Amino acid sequence: TLTIKNLSPDIIEYLNKEGCVVQVESGYSDPEDLDLYYVGNVSYVRTQRGNVGINYIIGLKDNLLPIKNTKISVDYNEESSKADVIATLGRLYGSVLGNMSLETLKNSKIIGGLSLEGKLSDIINALAKKWKFEFTNFNGTFSAREKDITATDANYQKLAKNTWEFIDTDNNVIDLVEDNTNSDKLQKDKNSKRQVNITTFLTPMKIDEFFTIPPTLSEDLSGTYKIIDLSFVISSTGAFQTIAKGEVM
Repeated sequence: TLTIKNLSPDIIEYLNKEGCVVQVESGYSDPEDLDLYYVGNVSYVRTQRGNVGINYIIGLKDNLLPIKNTKISVDYNEESSKADVIATLGRLYGSVLGNMSLETLKNSKIIGGLSLEGKLSDIINALAKKWKFEFTNFNGTFSAREKDITATDANYQKLAKNTWEFIDTDNNVIDLVEDNTNSDKLQKDKNSKRQVNITTFLTPMKIDEFFTIPPTLSEDLSGTYKIIDLSFVISSTGAFQTIAKGEVM
């Protein structure tokens, strides 16, 4: 969500139009050198009376229109791999392809061919469950990776270059805590992994990236984490923060 105070009538009218896209950029210095933090379609606009004026709460969703409206009918022959299918579906979202870490699925051919017809979002969710991969569609970039990546396989090596490293002298880290909401699952499910929440000063992290915590910063929580959830605080009052949830590799 994006909260903005005291918008003009013209802006409010534009936000309520079908297909309205909002792009959020921010940075600390040069207005010509800003980082992109989010691009999304407006899904709703709500108002809330604040201490001074009116707050407009804008719900944003990545590629909302393709998710809502796209239906497909495509056929694949036996020469196609499962990774080829996933890449095609990613492009049909109207996105560019990002990290496609699907080394095993590249070598898995479609036996007997494959026909897909129906709602794009339903199809790709069903295939993700069947073929055991995960995908994200973030800021117009579609990325996919096989589940249960370990630090020794080829997929991890492909992703590891997108790693944020925090060192013990790094004043960028504001807070680092274990995510206790996952504690029950850790005890009951042997496949569940430890999760942490890290808060830093505003940093353009992405869902498909990793961050590393050294023992010198936290002996208990040291390790490399895959970013599974992400939010940004960009406030006119001066709070500029990135909050990332990571799952240990």
